[in-house]
Amino acid sequence: MIPQQIFVKYNSFIDDLNATIGKAQSLLAQNPRKKTKYLFSYSIFFKIIYGYKAIIQLLKNTEDFVIEANNILRSIVESLFVLKYLSTNPCDAIKRLEKNYEIYQNKRKVDILKHPDLKDLRIYIKDEEIEEIFEKKKENHKETGIKKWSNLSHLSRMYHLPYDTLSVESHTNLKSISDRIQKIDDRIEFIRPDSPEDYDRCFITTIIVIMISLETIENIFKIDIKKDIETIDKEFLEIQRDNSNANPNQ
Repeated sequence: MIPQQIFVKYNSFIDDLNATIGKAQSLLAQNPRKKTKYLFSYSIFFKIIYGYKAIIQLLKNTEDFVIEANNILRSIVESLFVLKYLSTNPCDAIKRLEKNYEIYQNKRKVDILKHPDLKDLRIYIKDEEIEEIFEKKKENHKETGIKKWSNLSHLSRMYHLPYDTLSVESHTNLKSISDRIQKIDDRIEFIRPDSPEDYDRCFITTIIVIMISLETIENIFKIDIKKDIETIDKEFLEIQRDNSNANPNQ
């Protein structure tokens, strides 16, 4: 489905979705909460919102930026895993986020100590810290990775599809390289690998991510958007049903 077709079909729905997002933002701003659980959830939710808005802008008028939109989509799917787990087990989620950051910081210190090109930064590391830094390196296996977050959030299906597929496409590997070239007779041409299916998948997955995020943030903050979510859920399902009836063989 080309941009003009998909945005005509979903135009009213996107207006209602954006209105619900705006209402959620307004309600959250009116009732700020200082507990770590809420601060983390608020921050992640806003990251997802702006990722969603960026993807919609990239997709709205052209098919040329599906790859770039997919890179953002991959990022907000990661954020969704963490947000969802924060909603069910905030204490453990926060501990895992703190541990991940501690491991990240230690990895940077190990890099500084090991790589000659970073020797100028050694002035920020005290000599008495060095033994502890390399001892902490043994704890790298305790880092919570994206697959683990997806399992914890009960969204493992989204890890295998679409997240895993998006990861392959976003990295420079044999598949992403070969997808961008084609041989015609004796000529090699560089192409955009996007297809209508890629465009549809990116758009629909983005909508699903923002809708799950809204449901999750409503569950965490108990803000008054439950009926709004039910309305857009119903509207989205009706459009999907109409699409299925129009394309019974797909």
